[in-house]
Amino acid sequence: DIDLSPVHERLDEITVTRGEEVIFFAYHHLVVPEGMKMGQPLLLEPFQQAFILAVLDNPNTTHFAYLSVAARNGKTMLLAVLLLAYLIGPLAVRNTNIASGAMSREQAGLCFELMHKILIASPDCAGLWEAVASSKKLVGINLNTTYRALSADAKQGYGMSLRVILLDEAARIKGPSSDFTSMLESRQGSFSDFLFLTISTQATSDLDYLSINMDNAERTQDVNTVSHSYAADPDCDLMDETQWYKANPGLGIYRSLEDLQKRMKVASELPVKDSEARNQFLNQRGAAQGLAISVSAWKKCGGKIDLDQFRSGEVHMGLDLSAVRDLTSAVLATEDEEGVVHLLPYTFCPTAGIEARSRRDRAPYDQWVRDGHMMAIGGESMDFDQIAATLGEELELHDIKVTSVQYDRAYMKLFRAACEREGVFNGVEWVDVSQVFKEMGIR
Repeated sequence: DIDLSPVHERLDEITVTRGEEVIFFAYHHLVVPEGMKMGQPLLLEPFQQAFILAVLDNPNTTHFAYLSVAARNGKTMLLAVLLLAYLIGPLAVRNTNIASGAMSREQAGLCFELMHKILIASPDCAGLWEAVASSKKLVGINLNTTYRALSADAKQGYGMSLRVILLDEAARIKGPSSDFTSMLESRQGSFSDFLFLTISTQATSDLDYLSINMDNAERTQDVNTVSHSYAADPDCDLMDETQWYKANPGLGIYRSLEDLQKRMKVASELPVKDSEARNQFLNQRGAAQGLAISVSAWKKCGGKIDLDQFRSGEVHMGLDLSAVRDLTSAVLATEDEEGVVHLLPYTFCPTAGIEARSRRDRAPYDQWVRDGHMMAIGGESMDFDQIAATLGEELELHDIKVTSVQYDRAYMKLFRAACEREGVFNGVEWVDVSQVFKEMGIR
């Protein structure tokens, strides 16, 4: 019988770490199953080795780990090696379950298929495993270890206790959380050495699950968390090849340089492709579809609000009202002497059902209310009297005089009546700015 665990017992007079064991395990016992290097020993790239060493040789024990690189950079190969190390390799522990998770069955199947191919192609692994392809399951025979590929749209395997979970392409999770990730996280309470790995390209929003977790890891510097991110510099030129390598550590190995050159050339010539290229190929956050305003331009507008600007010149208020489901927003705008437009937003939502609304829209409205970025008004629906009164109080508090209110027609009669009852916005100019497609297109 071939015993692959632990590797260091067969390395004479050499002391190796757990991370090194996994790297040695891949090179000495696993074989590349396809591609230009098919049949060769599975030698991990430096960035993959660096991640493994950081995760497994952390003296404080790693419980959460994040790796983010651009698309097509060997993420699936890395997660396959890690999971095989826990299934039949140096990290295997008797009678334990491990799993990979993805939002779709197709994505979940990619990891299983690559692990299966590696096992079939690797002679040293013969007789150490069994596969149940119909349920995307692998079993380590010697130690009775089990691997399953789980997906959000399939409920199999949800009752298991899991020692290791590897979440694949977490960028697809929109919003701060999901029922699937909550389920996965609840499966690890039985293990003091549990590990939750996340490997993905960047998400498209700062408010998505992956972004929130990676930002929290950077902010807190928790000793039990490892986070590695490879991304191009913000606002870099799409055709700057030095930036390509920053986001694509597997360029020339997993990702074709010629293919990337073609894709970036197209994106540089078509502005509608800019956001998608930056997200997928430069590993930058931003919507994967064309936007009226690019994410980088939008972020440049961030900064501390200078209230003095609203006290010294004309102030115009843009008003978009809602009744039940949507948000109501009132945005003050003024222009300084240098032509820079300053904005001061006020946003309102109904108080009742705010948690359900947060889940529906995949945005943390409840947290924004607690942080003072949004105001909860009324009950099940908007209370226009409260909105009018609140805006009046805020403007009086900051000594701001509004010159005009520019509005969409929806619910405007109700709001004007509320303003009259509350005695606010008397003497201002009311400007109708219809938000229908035909008229907005003409503007």
